[in-house]
Amino acid sequence: MIAPVIVNMQNHRTEFDHNNAMTRVLAMVKIFVALFPFVNQAFLKKFSEPTCGESFVDAALKVYGDIGWPDGIPHAPPVLKLANGTVGLVDGDALLWLTQFSFINRREQQCIYGCFPVRCVGNAACVTNCMQRLEQDLWLVYITHVGCTVAFSLVIPIALAKISVVMELWKVQRRGEDKPYTLLQFQAKCSEIASYEYGSWGGSQVEDFLELAIGFAMLTCFGIALPAMAVLALLSHIIEYRLLAYRMTNVTCRPFPAGADGIGVWDKIFDAICDLAVIINVGMAVFCLYPMRHWTIRHQLYAFAVLEHTMFAIRYIVKITISGESSQLKRIDDFNERVVALIHSRTSRYAAVTVPEDCRQRASSVNVSLGPKSCHFEVLNDLSLNFL
Repeated sequence: MIAPVIVNMQNHRTEFDHNNAMTRVLAMVKIFVALFPFVNQAFLKKFSEPTCGESFVDAALKVYGDIGWPDGIPHAPPVLKLANGTVGLVDGDALLWLTQFSFINRREQQCIYGCFPVRCVGNAACVTNCMQRLEQDLWLVYITHVGCTVAFSLVIPIALAKISVVMELWKVQRRGEDKPYTLLQFQAKCSEIASYEYGSWGGSQVEDFLELAIGFAMLTCFGIALPAMAVLALLSHIIEYRLLAYRMTNVTCRPFPAGADGIGVWDKIFDAICDLAVIINVGMAVFCLYPMRHWTIRHQLYAFAVLEHTMFAIRYIVKITISGESSQLKRIDDFNERVVALIHSRTSRYAAVTVPEDCRQRASSVNVSLGPKSCHFEVLNDLSLNFL
């Protein structure tokens, strides 16, 4: 509700400028809100939700006391309660697999990070609860996204238009009239209920692009955590595109076309998402995945800097190698430039065409108003229009 008010106060000249301004206001906030839960799950939860105890065994029991020991460890550590009430282990080496996920806080307490193992392969390669939850959330997002698109972009607008048409037909029948409901009337009703503008049931350019940008951001930023998400994203977007096409032709009923120079500011937004995806993917590979997550912080920072710069260099090389303009468009532009240059070179050969003063037609007495015939509008002589 705040974004349209802010953009309308800017008084843009064209609809294209208005959509670009709306995009700048909404895109940063929407994409941040969509990505932050996943960023928190991957990077921040490890440090924000530790579990501490007076001893390492005490902290381990607090973590695994209710959920049980993770699958894949050599054996479940046997717990032994000593006579003085403390908790110990029969085998002192039974928790070696967990030491890499522990630290000592400022109070000299033994703590286990918020991201702890829940499934292990051997003694080191373990999947943490953060990565497991991240995979589940990513699966859930794409499934619910298709459901929300069906509900809010298709079912509700069609239901509203259908109810409105039925109510009008019922009013006509009550008056005893038998008039058909024409296609023109139906399109007018759809334009009234589901027009193609921001905040309506018919969608808008800003909202449609935002949905695509958010899905693209989640796929590129967290694809390293769930590679199978690419297949799910493909299927969900195929369904979403067909639903949007059906909405455009049957609900929004072909909105009035407006000229635009490409996709406008969205080109820069998608480019920024690609840069963000490089940083997040490298960060997850270094700080969240085995084996680099067990390196020292110094070596992790070195690895992050090297990998991040390498990926940006590869991306830059691909960007300058593959042109964003096709060869046919380049040939067309070259041909147009040669034709324009040829015309400009020949214009100096011809004198300018002038019309004598007595042959010019004066339009000062022409009444072009839309008012009644009794009204008379005169054009001032000093503001009269002369047509050649």
